[in-house]
Amino acid sequence: MKKTYLSVILDCLFCFITTFVLLFTILNYFTKQNVSIILALTGGVLISILISKLSYSSYSKSAINKKEQDNFNNVLTNLNLLDENKLFTFFYDFLSINKNNLERKKDYILDKDKNVLYFFKFSFCETSKSDIVKAFNKLTKNQSAVIYVNFIEKDTLNFAKRFGDKITVIEDKNLYEELKRANFFPENKFTLLEDSPKQKVNIKNFLDKKRAPKFFISGLIFLALSYLVPFRIYYILCGSLMLIFSLIIIFFKRQKETN
Repeated sequence: MKKTYLSVILDCLFCFITTFVLLFTILNYFTKQNVSIILALTGGVLISILISKLSYSSYSKSAINKKEQDNFNNVLTNLNLLDENKLFTFFYDFLSINKNNLERKKDYILDKDKNVLYFFKFSFCETSKSDIVKAFNKLTKNQSAVIYVNFIEKDTLNFAKRFGDKITVIEDKNLYEELKRANFFPENKFTLLEDSPKQKVNIKNFLDKKRAPKFFISGLIFLALSYLVPFRIYYILCGSLMLIFSLIIIFFKRQKETN
């Protein structure tokens, strides 16, 4: 929480200074210096207040989302690392919370009351169409199957839907929500290191928050040079654009770690 408040304060301070310099530079051409200072200060305060609300909301939401995503990844990782026997034991205990008449078979768990077969496809490999077909072939006329999966392609998922009510696929996110509601999770034995994200050239990289100080410094340099050259307007325009870019970056908060 302290880190969040510090980040918000730094954002507000940065935006106040940038807005003040930008407005003062522009307004000083059209009004008296005293009026320009007052208007620039007012604009800086208003922008800072706006940024403070947006920044606090953004940082708080990012922190919550990151924690939730980390929990989700840890749960799925530990399920994927279980051997078949421990995986079935985990799901048998999980299903037993709301179901009383379960029977454990070799490849599935049978709910005798509802004639439902539960299959579990958890590994670091994708669930295939053949896995769907194998589950279907285990069914009798009055039975249906629920398949809990981790990795499944959209094409395979659409293939499973073609079996109608006979096959229901529960994907990893829906499973995680079920586990959360039951407050039932696998033992957290291991956490995989995060993948290094591949760098892509796109607008999000351009709006990376780390670029804001560079635009700010470049803008100040252009504005300072405007006092040393005969054609001031070009340097003022370039400097103003740099400052505007730095404000836009802070406003949209395109940080790689929160994307």
